[in-house]
Amino acid sequence: MSWSPDARHLAIVPDADRVDAIYFAGFDQPASRFVPGGLVFDLEWRGADELSFFSASSRDYPISGATLWDWRAGERPQALVKLDLAGWSAWRSDGAVFAYPAVTADGTAAVRTLDVTGTAIVGDRTVLTADDVTRSKESCGWAAKDLKVTFIDWQGGGLLAVGLHALGQYDYAVAVVHEETGLRGIVRSNNSCFIPFAHWARATPILAVPLFGPECGETTLLNRTALVDKTGTVMREITVPRKGALLLSDIATWAAIPGENELTVLRVNGPEQRFVVPIAKFLGWCCAE
Repeated sequence: MSWSPDARHLAIVPDADRVDAIYFAGFDQPASRFVPGGLVFDLEWRGADELSFFSASSRDYPISGATLWDWRAGERPQALVKLDLAGWSAWRSDGAVFAYPAVTADGTAAVRTLDVTGTAIVGDRTVLTADDVTRSKESCGWAAKDLKVTFIDWQGGGLLAVGLHALGQYDYAVAVVHEETGLRGIVRSNNSCFIPFAHWARATPILAVPLFGPECGETTLLNRTALVDKTGTVMREITVPRKGALLLSDIATWAAIPGENELTVLRVNGPEQRFVVPIAKFLGWCCAE
């Protein structure tokens, strides 16, 4: 189930086992059902009343031969494109550009973007290749043929965070890429950390990159999150609980770190300030036992 950004429309895949049909409903329209002829996955809203999703014969990664659909409220779904490789893709926040992992003619990984106007593809370009990555000094010891894309995350200013993994257990990195000018920088994990994902602050180009692993912190109960700027440079690292979240405010001035019994709020851009909210006591007073 997925709500639209304005909470006026709802997309539902009702059968968690078969996932072969999708419903589109809204407060101002009856529900519509669509069976695309394959399994439905990766629901994402392009706008307040426009949904995108994939269908394919299998949802096992890496997914090949998947169709990307566009469904606008009150209309029938339209097939946008069929991709050789699906998963780990993302729409830019305005719904006009779609980034996805691809494979080049020599069989190595790449990231491509589609410029989409309505249901018409008006542009298609490569923004990152494995060769781009291996030419950087941060990729010492990596071979282009070994690189895989593990996630893609957009920032509103045209920046992409692209997750990368090579052969080793801890051979992870995040590439900061601009949709027009290409690779800007790479943050690579050390030999005791992995990078499962990364997220941009909503309104400013600051990227939170978690560094996880049993030996990736001061103790086995702690990990770290790196804050990275638009050039791919690490600004600072912040200690978090093991596999814990660091949630940036929209303009990356503040961050919240949930703990087992408390919530830590700290200033990450400016004079050091830190507040600790005892969640356990609050919940006990409010509504929980």
